[in-house]
Amino acid sequence: MPRGKYVNHKGRCRQFTSSDQLQQELGMIMDKDKVQGLSQDEGEANINLGDLSDYDNEYLPEKKSIRGIHNLIEVFNPNRMPHDQQIVSQKDNARDERKQRQGPRKSQVQADLERLFIVRKEREAAAERRLAAKKAAAEADALRLVFSLKKLTKQCPVDEMNSPKGLALRGK
Repeated sequence: MPRGKYVNHKGRCRQFTSSDQLQQELGMIMDKDKVQGLSQDEGEANINLGDLSDYDNEYLPEKKSIRGIHNLIEVFNPNRMPHDQQIVSQKDNARDERKQRQGPRKSQVQADLERLFIVRKEREAAAERRLAAKKAAAEADALRLVFSLKKLTKQCPVDEMNSPKGLALRGK
């Protein structure tokens, strides 16, 4: 009986290989390894299994663990970082090319900085001219005020200055 009221979908499509099939595949792989080992050992002296007992296990070639499908199918993982020298050298070449392209950029940056320096100097000079013009305008206004006051004082006689109207004009 399944647990609970509803059917659980986890693991429903899971398929297991039988142990007999795994043993057959293992045997086939071992046969391939033996054939490859014999083809490699033809140039060397043949070592009998009886002679192998004299040697330590150090001298025997290590067997790779046969787990998964890595030995059967070539797997490419796009997320794995490549350790191949060719890819590393390509990255180095790309980095060198980028540095070479930056050479003209440096001169362009230098020219841009010089232009900005010139523009800054021009703006400072324009600001000084505007400030001088403001000062000149303020001085001109002050002189006009002084002249207008002098005109008013010349037009008004001294008698009128002491009169109530003159006192009102002066602000007393």
